[in-house]
Amino acid sequence: MLDYEKLDVYRIALEFVVTTVEIRDRLPRGNGELQDQFKRASFSIVLNIAEGAGKLKQADKRRYFSIARGSVMECGALFDLFNALSHLSPDEYRTGKLLLTRIGAMLSKLCLQGV
Repeated sequence: MLDYEKLDVYRIALEFVVTTVEIRDRLPRGNGELQDQFKRASFSIVLNIAEGAGKLKQADKRRYFSIARGSVMECGALFDLFNALSHLSPDEYRTGKLLLTRIGAMLSKLCLQGV
């Protein structure tokens, strides 16, 4: 098992990405830029968690976990935007924001302590 696979935050971030794919695929035409931004931001969470877990120095780990946390905030803002534009059901919005809140809290702890 690789280091990042041992992290709960990684598994939850993967769950979030699956949610984003379903949402992105049904956004109305004309939202290509938002779809692309949403894809990049959600993938960034997962990829930076994995990269951070693989670093040996605590400062490097924290840096990557911090970048992942920034991408969580970006995805949260995108969820707010999609919700305001009525592209999400209330359940999708609530579920996505709960996942992001959990991921953000876990990454905050990792940023403060490292792994």
